[in-house]
Amino acid sequence: MCRSDAIEKACDGGFTLTETLVAVALLALVASAAVPALLGGVDAHARLTSLAAEREAHSALERAVREVVGATVDAPGQMFEADNSALHFSAQPAGATDLMKVTIEAQNHNIIITAAPVNGGPMLQEAIEIGTAFAGFYFYGRPQDEPLGWYRSWPGPNPPRLVVLDMAPDEGGGLRRIEVSVGARTALSCDYDSGLQACREGI
Repeated sequence: MCRSDAIEKACDGGFTLTETLVAVALLALVASAAVPALLGGVDAHARLTSLAAEREAHSALERAVREVVGATVDAPGQMFEADNSALHFSAQPAGATDLMKVTIEAQNHNIIITAAPVNGGPMLQEAIEIGTAFAGFYFYGRPQDEPLGWYRSWPGPNPPRLVVLDMAPDEGGGLRRIEVSVGARTALSCDYDSGLQACREGI
């Protein structure tokens, strides 16, 4: 409280206790409204970052699978054998001077690609995390004396026309799919439905 005229004049420019409390209350209200918005922005950024990383991993996996499956060699003495969880075949990817024995395997939320020269040499291996509970391969073609169609395993010896990798996420979301025409076979454009396990008619 100002006790003299001089002091009272100096105090005229200040805030009363009531005004200060009101200002503090208003600031608290603004802060309480801003914090959820800020946290929501942080969550949205984290989701976008996770989605971008997932798409980057999917693109890397698709490039790697296309590179080796697309370079499959259909040669005497070479086999293309596969089931729903792994492929085993011979390929000569771009830049490779030797024929490679390749395995692509779905294992523990990863797709593992292993390649080693058929005639001996150092083995190369790459593991690409896919973050899915399920991953499975399907094959389109004519295995041995069987009819042309879709199969969950491929007995060889000749490669199929198309390899499809389906990946189902752990929690919700749509099925992710990679379709690759096998290098040693005629190119195939196929609108594939994993649920029906069928190509569009006419393919």
